[in-house]
Amino acid sequence: MKTIMALVRVIDKINTWIARAMATLIVPLLGLTMYEVIMRYVVHDPPLWGSQALLLIWFPVALLSGGYVLRIKGHVKLDLLYARWSPRGQAISDMATFAAFLLFTGVLAVVAIEAAWKSTAMRELHMYWAWHGPVYPKRIVIAVSAVLLLVQGMAEFVRNVRSIMGRRDTES
Repeated sequence: MKTIMALVRVIDKINTWIARAMATLIVPLLGLTMYEVIMRYVVHDPPLWGSQALLLIWFPVALLSGGYVLRIKGHVKLDLLYARWSPRGQAISDMATFAAFLLFTGVLAVVAIEAAWKSTAMRELHMYWAWHGPVYPKRIVIAVSAVLLLVQGMAEFVRNVRSIMGRRDTES
């Protein structure tokens, strides 16, 4: 069990490190947003690349942080009931939904990895953007994000099993 908990902590650390790295992109994202808004509404000459650049930066920030958000229990839940339950009751509820989570993220990861592989092999490009840049980095981000979310979900499952068994983690 110590090996499993060590692996859970490694998964936590990876997702935390990636989320912190993505957080560093928030300031440039805000600056670019301000520039785009000023150019659009004050100067009335929006840059053609502005909204596309915002998407290229926002995309990995939002997706790669998903595993960390799951770790800190930041995803949307029906808190009206969930928040009133004991930690053990919350763990049982989380375990009851784990099969659906596993199915969804497992399928997402497999499909995303296949799409990333094909897109990278053919060096797929954006056809309808002003900048005809590569698509495959976005597809790789989707695949990595799905895998990170899947492994974090498995780590949370281990925590829920331990919680139901009455064991507490020393590092939460």
